[in-house]
Amino acid sequence: MIIPTGRKYTATVGGAVWKEVLCQHCGTEFVYLLERQASGEGSSPFWLDNKGAEHRAEERATRKLAERLAADSDPVACPECGRYQAEMVALLKREKWRWALYLGVFIVFFYVVGNWLFVVVSERVDQFVERLFARPFVLIPTFALVTSLGALLRRHLYDPNADAASRAGTTLPGPEGPFRRDEFQQLVADARKAQVDNVPFDFDDAARSRAGVLDIDTLATPSFSRQHKWKE
Repeated sequence: MIIPTGRKYTATVGGAVWKEVLCQHCGTEFVYLLERQASGEGSSPFWLDNKGAEHRAEERATRKLAERLAADSDPVACPECGRYQAEMVALLKREKWRWALYLGVFIVFFYVVGNWLFVVVSERVDQFVERLFARPFVLIPTFALVTSLGALLRRHLYDPNADAASRAGTTLPGPEGPFRRDEFQQLVADARKAQVDNVPFDFDDAARSRAGVLDIDTLATPSFSRQHKWKE
């Protein structure tokens, strides 16, 4: 029986910030919207500091979110030359063939553990190495290792910028961008002028859908949404 000793709060905070990018390939300045979430916890031993625990949970979540928004990036191609930046290439390559790497490690791990359990239960520990390399079963981890090595090689050779020419100059800005910097600055100026004049926006649907974000202090200040939950 578990005896409750207090309350634990978990706060989930979502936010967005416009990220500035200077293209390493063509020198174009552009911006895109980066959105992230983060969670934080706070404890209230014996229910003595519930408000404080809730505040600490939100404070930790907000701090983690700010760190993520400052450090993270999304793979967004330059709207001018169609190329990804170095850190974006690393992100795309990291995701490529990840399933094959995990599958290979998973198969090898359970092959070794399965054989170890078998020799222990059957009291044949001295035959462990012999069983590992017994044919035809040794083909299972061999196939897994070859698959993982092949995935690593394909990941190493993968170039996200190989088809950059097909994207060059054709990337249309969506609600999250990318926008060339001059286009973005004009968009922000139009949004602020519309607020001052109290008139509706009159530009394309993608820009209009971001009107609520453009009225913040654009590139530096994230917008936030918060969610709380607690358990005894």
